[in-house]
Amino acid sequence: MTPSASPWTRFFYISHIFTCFAAVAYILCAHLSSHAEKSTLEEFNLKITATITLLWYIAATFLITASIIGFLAQRLNKPSLWIVFCILMSILAVVEFGLAVSALAKAGSHHSPKNALLAQMDEYVKENTEPAFRWDKLHTTYKCCGVESYKDWQDVQYGRTTLRTPKSCCLPEKRKADPMYCNLNVLPEHDQADEMIYTRGCLEEVMKSVDFHMALMGYIGIVVSLVHFVLVSLSCFLVITKKV
Repeated sequence: MTPSASPWTRFFYISHIFTCFAAVAYILCAHLSSHAEKSTLEEFNLKITATITLLWYIAATFLITASIIGFLAQRLNKPSLWIVFCILMSILAVVEFGLAVSALAKAGSHHSPKNALLAQMDEYVKENTEPAFRWDKLHTTYKCCGVESYKDWQDVQYGRTTLRTPKSCCLPEKRKADPMYCNLNVLPEHDQADEMIYTRGCLEEVMKSVDFHMALMGYIGIVVSLVHFVLVSLSCFLVITKKV
């Protein structure tokens, strides 16, 4: 092994820089995914992205570590460092791919947040309470009602006993004209509900930003992991043939 500026040497320097940029991209996407959840559902404390973003942060840290080891392997001409680099990058490529698939799966699945939000609807017992403020803010901000539909309120105590949705579900013009009865008898069903209240649920709307950033993280992860699979294979070949 010689430290000459051969094409392979330049290639690996570029690959180390690429890996560092990929790690930064992971950190940025993880942060944006977490921020997207906080900006829409922070009050509900669902922690949809908490685990996967933590894993991406850890993976990014190890990617930077692997890049440093690879750089030192070139500078110091140490076969042992090349072996450590190859092993670490092999593991990371598999982890990256797994995390990417998991991120894409989460971006398309709302089962867990749906059930968590439905469970928290039971806490809305009366107006002017902390759970009521959470739901009222969600309804007015995203112009929606309930989780999947305004009819979700029929399945909780508040809706069953009052036959109403929260007043925050009322259309602004209806609430302004008749704040006391803008949502009167809309449950369990009303032919003119869409003229009185927001009828669409909040789940799809609040998850749009989270889904986008999770999907972005997933696609970046798949591309980068495939590049790293090629890099690891090439590194192992060059180490075995003693060309680096």
